[in-house]
Amino acid sequence: MMEQRLSRLQQAGDWYLQAVDAIPAGGWTGGTLCEGWTAAHVVAHVATGDQLFRALVFDALGKDRGGD
Repeated sequence: MMEQRLSRLQQAGDWYLQAVDAIPAGGWTGGTLCEGWTAAHVVAHVATGDQLFRALVFDALGKDRGGD
């Protein structure tokens, strides 16, 4: 069950990174489905959320946030 969830998470991450890679050079300032947000805003939001999530997991596991 856990491996299936991790696989889904990996698939979602891969899909997201492919979508980000597909943004054309001039597309970063364009609108998105999130009213008032550009593609750059959405990507920054996801990246910041990922950093926060990792910090919470590392704290819960007693690991150094540097990943060591």
